[in-house]
Order: sequence, then structure tokens, then C-alpha cells
Amino acid sequence: MSARKAGAAAKTRLLLGASLVALLVAVFATLTGITRTEAASESARASALSESPALLEKVLGYNAPTVDEDLAAAAAVTTGSFRDSFTDYTTKTVAPQSKKLGVSTRARVMEIGFLSGADDHVRLLAFVDQITTSTAQPAPVATSSRVEVTVDLVDGQWRIAELTPV
Repeated sequence: MSARKAGAAAKTRLLLGASLVALLVAVFATLTGITRTEAASESARASALSESPALLEKVLGYNAPTVDEDLAAAAAVTTGSFRDSFTDYTTKTVAPQSKKLGVSTRARVMEIGFLSGADDHVRLLAFVDQITTSTAQPAPVATSSRVEVTVDLVDGQWRIAELTPV
């Protein structure tokens, strides 16, 4: 084999070796990125599942003597257009009726499950029990419902962005 052919063969092997190394680096980087993305999504899922029951209980419960404060605290754990509609409804309908009729409601999330989501936006399904009392009906009345809730991560805190009975 001539020196020229030997040099060309060496260059070919060097290029193939460099290409293989580049391919392996690209595959490793892609797999590492996927693993990090999956880990971030799993962390968001676990965090949303852990924090959402307390948010729902706050939004779905209030006491007649402290209804204004309770509903203001509930609005603080909501976000976006849901916050606007929640505040409007509770201010114009819930609070006046609670004061007039002495209505108090306590909510408890019995079960909650993951439907879908990403790092900062998660949809959940919750099974909620509520106990309601009023001046006219002092004996507790229990109801159970299912709600689909969407929570968004806002400034490091989960906030209710949507709440739909199902």
C-alpha cells in the first residue's frame, strides 16, 4: 500500500471515529434531556397532587361569620380568568347568601388523581365531600361531587386556574 493510500485510509478512519463520537454525544445529550424533562414533569405531577387538595378545600369552603375573609383567602389561591369569575361570583352571590342565610360549607378532598400535565400546568380529578349548614337548616347536609381542576404554577406556587364539576 502506498503512503498516499495509507494516509487516505487513516483520514477515513479518523473521520468515521470522530463521527461516531459525535453521534454518541448527541444520543447521550438527547437521552439526558429527555430524562430531565420526565423528571421535571414527574416532580410537577407529585407537587400538584400534594398541594391541590388544600387549595380545593380553601376554594370550596367558607364560614358565615367570616365569609368575606374566607372568600378573599380562597381567591388568593386562584389565577387568571378563573380568579376574576370566582371573585365576581363569590362577591355577588355566595357572600350575600351566606350572610343572609347563615350558610357555612366545609369541603374535604377524599381522593385526587392526575389526568394530564406539564411542568407548570396540571389537570386533576378530585372527589370532594362537602358539609353545609345554615340558620334554617342547622343539621349538616352532606354532598359528594367530582371536579376537574386545572392548576398552574405561578411564581413557584400552584394556583387554581379552572374548576369544572363533572
